Amino acid sequence: MDVDTLHEVNPHIRGLDHHGNLHPGGMWAHSVGHTGGYYLGAQLDAAIHYQRGMLQNLGHVWIGGLSDCYLLTGNRRTLEVAQLVADRVASEAVDTYSDHLRTVGWPLNLLVTAYELTGDDKYLAAADRQWETLQKHFDPDQGWVVMLAYGHCSQKKKSERCRGQCSYMLVLTLSSLARYHQITGDPEVLDAISVGLDQMIRESWHEEAGSFYATACTHYRNNPPPPTQQRLCWLHSLLHMKSTSKETRSTGGFFRSRFETAFWPDMTISGPATPRRKLLTRAAGFTLHPMVCGQLRIN
Repeated sequence: MDVDTLHEVNPHIRGLDHHGNLHPGGMWAHSVGHTGGYYLGAQLDAAIHYQRGMLQNLGHVWIGGLSDCYLLTGNRRTLEVAQLVADRVASEAVDTYSDHLRTVGWPLNLLVTAYELTGDDKYLAAADRQWETLQKHFDPDQGWVVMLAYGHCSQKKKSERCRGQCSYMLVLTLSSLARYHQITGDPEVLDAISVGLDQMIRESWHEEAGSFYATACTHYRNNPPPPTQQRLCWLHSLLHMKSTSKETRSTGGFFRSRFETAFWPDMTISGPATPRRKLLTRAAGFTLHPMVCGQLRIN
């Protein structure tokens, strides 16, 4: 919270494009060799903005860790920084929909977290705008279908590029929508979640491997998808999925029926039912089994 966040910016350089617009609350996205490199001029086969680092890339912003820290420790510094970041994201009322769905999914996740943390309606209003963006680009039969970016599809020529979604971007967006639906109760959000889950199954599920491909690209299918991707998708898709509609309940059953085989062998939460474990499992939409401490029960 001290290093990754811009806390103060000199007035005369605010808004300048320095690897992203400089404003208080902006976040540096970082991950060596991907969203942040080693140093300027490094001998890397990566775009220059990857080497310099990116500021306020909306596909790489979140405050979940700050929120957890505040709730678990009461450290008000974390709350202040979380609000600073959320205020910056809430001020960016732009349609960021593209072939990277996470530029809508992560801001929605962040704003819902801010609203849950503070109860301030301005964050919910900003989350409403993210939902409106998703609505505008939503196909009620197919979901959110785009031409995949190069890298998410192996074909350089746009005429040969696959269409669909990256399952990991889609699923984080769906989990954010599920949290948003818990707050708003909007039935249209619930219907969109159901269609999105069907889209992910249709485009990326590998029945024999019992797992998901990372993208809808059919050129990457020489080998079955790895279990890691499977677990990521299962976990995100189950977050907060307490639905009542027939369609989503049916789709949710697909995910729940495979949850034990995807997670139980090596992902079971064990140990005493500490306040932290209760908090984290409750936030993920699970409850600790009342008789067997450390076992998870899906709500």
